[in-house]
Amino acid sequence: MDWLNYGKKRIIYQEFLPGTGGDIFANLCGTSSAGTIGVGPDKNHKQIKLAAPGLNLPQKRIINGIQHFADAHQELPVMANFVLVQLLSSIGTFAVEKQDQYWDYFEAIKSCHSVWASQHPGGNDYFNQHKSWFDMWCKAAEDLSWDIVCLAPKFTTYESFTWTVRIVASPSQGLNMSPCGGHDVYEAGGKTVYRMQNWKIPNYVKTYDHIDLVINDRKQDLLDLVSEINHDIDVDCFNNYYDTYRKIRIRDWHNFVNENKSTLDHWWSKALEENLV
Repeated sequence: MDWLNYGKKRIIYQEFLPGTGGDIFANLCGTSSAGTIGVGPDKNHKQIKLAAPGLNLPQKRIINGIQHFADAHQELPVMANFVLVQLLSSIGTFAVEKQDQYWDYFEAIKSCHSVWASQHPGGNDYFNQHKSWFDMWCKAAEDLSWDIVCLAPKFTTYESFTWTVRIVASPSQGLNMSPCGGHDVYEAGGKTVYRMQNWKIPNYVKTYDHIDLVINDRKQDLLDLVSEINHDIDVDCFNNYYDTYRKIRIRDWHNFVNENKSTLDHWWSKALEENLV
């Protein structure tokens, strides 16, 4: 039912918990791939190349409504139609300066090999708060006769766990982190454990801990990881994202762990008790 008829594509669907670095992984693996496109969420950011972090699901409540309907009516190609319509409508998410740019965008869709989609799990604030949507995206790929690879970053070490808690405790403004107090840290640790307890990841999903690789400066291992998913990684682009991200975030993380070690140790012990790693 691929009425766009631009050839067979691959959906790269990444679902990630807050704080686990899904956005930076989309840049390292998606934006750094010349043949991967997506739709950025920022209406003021002109993104004609339309590389990931994209199909970043323009408004959480809108996509949740679509996914809930698709889940309830799996006999209908709801998600497949959403993917195609969202790709076409995304031209409106940035200012087009001349008409040719419309056609540049459509050519980018036609020539790409992969379409990146990223989002958090969950429904709305009152029900299905931790629901996984991997099956719905697989159904979309099946209805389109496209391929799909499903991804999920997870913390697996004390270091990447504390990195996650840091971000949850005080959401970043761009790459810069805001200060947070002791109560914020305690609450963020509890949220992080609770979310991982309730998020169910199917066995067919590829999981990874790229944040641990960033913390330990294992750049080549991370490049190898993203190259397994996309074979056309621009190494200069990858290096730029990696170096900038690590330089800005690593010192803040070290300070955060030193200042909040007892609280972080408490919640890490809970994570181990619950077999979350």
